[in-house]
Amino acid sequence: MHRENVAKRLAEEAAHRQVIVFTHDIAFLFLLDEACGDVDPKPMMTVRSISRGLDNTGFCNADPPLRARPLAQVIDGMQARLDNERIHYDRGNQAEWETTVRSLQEQLRTSWERAVEEALGPVLRRLSNKVQTAGLVKLTAITVKDCEEVRDAFGRCSALLHSEARGLNTPLPSPDKVQAEISALKTWVESVASRQKAIKPV
Repeated sequence: MHRENVAKRLAEEAAHRQVIVFTHDIAFLFLLDEACGDVDPKPMMTVRSISRGLDNTGFCNADPPLRARPLAQVIDGMQARLDNERIHYDRGNQAEWETTVRSLQEQLRTSWERAVEEALGPVLRRLSNKVQTAGLVKLTAITVKDCEEVRDAFGRCSALLHSEARGLNTPLPSPDKVQAEISALKTWVESVASRQKAIKPV
C-alpha cells in the first residue's frame, strides 16, 4: 500500500518537475512506471542502473537491470549475444559455446515466463496487486495453439539445463537451432500482442 501511494505521489510531482528516484526495489519500479502512465500529462520516465564490482562501486549503465527491461529489449539482447558469440561454435571452441548456449537457454526459459506474464498483462500486471477487469476480453486472443507453443518451447529450453551422463556426449545445439528458439519467442510475443491490441476493452 505504501509503495503504491509513494509511486502515485512521485508520478504526480513528475508531471510538472524533474524527479530523481534511487531504488533497489524492482516491484516499486514497476509501480512507478504504472503510476506515470495514469498521470496526465504523462511524465517521461528513464531508467538507469548502478552496480558494484569487487573493489569499486558506482558503475553506471545506460540500461535498466535485466529484470526490469522490456521483453522486446531482452529478446534483442539475446539476439545480439548469439550473433556475437556464434564464432565459438564456428571455431570449434566447445567450452565457450556451451557457456553461451546454457546462458541463452536459461534466459530463453525466463523470457518465456515473462511472455506469459505480458499476455496476462491486460488483467494481471507484473508485480501488481490490481485486477484490470476491463482487459479480461483481451485474454480471448490467446488460443490453445498459443498455450501448446509455450509448453513445447519451455520444454525445449529446459532440456539442455538438465545434467546428462557424461558417456552420452550429446552434441550441443548449433547456432541455427538457438536462433530458431529466439525467433519462436519473438514471433509468439509479437503475435499475441498484435491480436490483443486489436481487441477493445469492454
